[in-house]
Amino acid sequence: MIRKYTRRILVCMAILLGVGLLFYRLDKQGFFNLQKIQMDLHMEAQHAAFFQPLKNQLNEELKAFENQSLLHLPMGKLHQILASKVWIQSFHVQRVWPQTLQIQIQAFQVIGVWHHQKQARIVL
Repeated sequence: MIRKYTRRILVCMAILLGVGLLFYRLDKQGFFNLQKIQMDLHMEAQHAAFFQPLKNQLNEELKAFENQSLLHLPMGKLHQILASKVWIQSFHVQRVWPQTLQIQIQAFQVIGVWHHQKQARIVL
């Protein structure tokens, strides 16, 4: 009876070890490297033109994360970048295996646009 359970435990451990080694090898070969950042920006339709330059700027900042493994992606740093944007009300980040990062952003409602010294600023 004890041998039967011991054998089952050893088989389960061997399977877990094999899966772990498979993930390790795939990660080392770049299988989980971030290739695509999918950003969904939720806002009122009439404000799309206001937020497009901000979204483009954020995309440029997030390019620093490309070609990093999703297994080792510094999610804390990513959250800091998104939280520091004053125009973002809330966000949700998730990994979509094997090579995509999905970011859903809820933008604040635009109250108006302030023009000063040939620059337009969004008033939230």
